[in-house]
Amino acid sequence: MLHHRSQTQPPNPVQATSSKEKITTQPPHHSRAKNDCEEVQGSPPHGDIVLEHFHSRRTDVARSFPLSSFLSIPRSNRPKTSAFSPHSTSKSSISISYFNNYNSFGVANGTNPTNGLELKLSLPPNKANPPVVLEQLSDPADPIHADSQGSTEFLPNGNIFMDYGEIAVLKEFGPDHSSGNDVRWTARFVADNLIQSYRGYKQVWHATPKTPPSLVIEPGASGSCSTGYVSWNGATDVDHWKIHEGSSESSLSLATVGYMGFETKFNVGQTCVQAVAITNGRAVGTSNVACTHG
Repeated sequence: MLHHRSQTQPPNPVQATSSKEKITTQPPHHSRAKNDCEEVQGSPPHGDIVLEHFHSRRTDVARSFPLSSFLSIPRSNRPKTSAFSPHSTSKSSISISYFNNYNSFGVANGTNPTNGLELKLSLPPNKANPPVVLEQLSDPADPIHADSQGSTEFLPNGNIFMDYGEIAVLKEFGPDHSSGNDVRWTARFVADNLIQSYRGYKQVWHATPKTPPSLVIEPGASGSCSTGYVSWNGATDVDHWKIHEGSSESSLSLATVGYMGFETKFNVGQTCVQAVAITNGRAVGTSNVACTHG
């Protein structure tokens, strides 16, 4: 069992590497201020620590691999790693992603920018095969210095999503993330140090709002068609719109318009229009009726 001790308490996943060995992020003593990654054999609470893969603070543990030996980081600036996440494992190795806060209590902020780390650890631990840094991920155009929390998530499409914990920033890096120049987007949801995000995750979101779609008509110039605009803020799964239009609210015929994202635009050939959202062949929302005569 690989066991990671972090300065901030991770979400406690467990990853099996064999029938007798597992990977966990939760120390037996429930500590929030550790910096080691250990392999443990057996089942908690009676597992035996076989060998520490590395540690990022102490140098007095003979069984450990100093993090500075493969990152060349001075002792005072060694990172506080958190949000441990195993995402690739085999019989001989495991790759683990970390949110590397890179700033310690007692070390002034601004010393080292926070980054995302991917480490490859040998299984079982072997001093002859110390951890290998596969990724050191940061945005050189936007250095961020976080003291705590945060997470690094490898996405199925090859991108990497980072939540900066104490600093209210989210970033997604594209497949060319190693260069630091493939930042797909950055979001800041509040000023620094006002609100903190313990962990951040990117997932597929499906929603059908309880409020109805909104429809408006923009009258056209003399002799030209009017334009309809229909939107449904928060809807994620609309396939297309069925457009009912006619000379009055009580006399509407049917047409179909493809879904165009947040706002769908279409020509209006009649006086009054109503739009119905269709998902998987089923009507899921009906807009107001809009008429060019008001």
